[in-house]
Amino acid sequence: MTVDHVDRDAATWEKVVRKIRTGMMPPSGARRPERVVLDRLASELETRLDQAAPPGAGLTTPALHRLNRNEYANAIRDLLALDVDVATLLPPDASSEGFDNLADALGVSPTLIQGYVSAALKISRRAVGERTLAPTQVTFTAPAGLSQDRHLEGLPLGTRGGLLVHHTFPLDAEYEFSVAGGIGPIGFGGATLDVTLDGEQVVATNPRSFRVAITAGPHTIGAALVDRVRSAGVDEAYSDFRNNAVFTPPGGVQSITVVGPFSTPRAWATRRATSGSSPVGRRTRGTSRHASAGSSPPSGGARIVVPCSTPTSRR
Repeated sequence: MTVDHVDRDAATWEKVVRKIRTGMMPPSGARRPERVVLDRLASELETRLDQAAPPGAGLTTPALHRLNRNEYANAIRDLLALDVDVATLLPPDASSEGFDNLADALGVSPTLIQGYVSAALKISRRAVGERTLAPTQVTFTAPAGLSQDRHLEGLPLGTRGGLLVHHTFPLDAEYEFSVAGGIGPIGFGGATLDVTLDGEQVVATNPRSFRVAITAGPHTIGAALVDRVRSAGVDEAYSDFRNNAVFTPPGGVQSITVVGPFSTPRAWATRRATSGSSPVGRRTRGTSRHASAGSSPPSGGARIVVPCSTPTSRR
């Protein structure tokens, strides 16, 4: 080996440079030059290795790196403030060594490109709004094995079980909601149903099926049960402490179905939701969830007010 012909043993000289840069040479205990001298030596060796290497040596054509499904969803969220379920729009991504964001594994085919174009069309319609959009149905189902005998985080205090889902509504319009339940004379084991929209209670004659006017964009829908003959959270603690047993009430929320849009956005400005001919409103913030065990929320609560000048695009 000679410094004048580093190209003859390029691999060995590359190791020498790495050891000098990391301080492994000279070895521990041996006489060591100043750090600046070692850096100059390493730089000189790197320069000679670069000059001795043939043009294009070790270089390969980089693969086309496209966005995977998660990256695509994040880009849409950052650009349009819109959460999309990419699993329903794009096929699964291939993975390599457990990673799904490597360019070598993310191939591009005509079918995949068509899928991204189709997804872009659907997302753009949701982002800007489309008055001619036909009603569609989306059903959110409770996970198998979900225990609905205790309070679930995010739902109103004093309730048990239920579902809390997030849905993006494409237009300012009316939407129909249906809540399916389990066993019991009214479908929920004798308990009453409590439905919320963005944390506010929906007061309806029939909370299992109603129509309400909603602005475009993301909203949170909740459905939980209220047992009038017991206190959620208190009875369980008492039973566990006294009898080492868990009280399991019957019934539970199985699904929430959203259907719509049903009306032209400009057709309503201040409108109460309707369930048949009965008025439906949203409870005013700050009032008690349930005044007493036997009381019912007042019908015809606060109106859902939407200005007439509201554009059809989501906000």
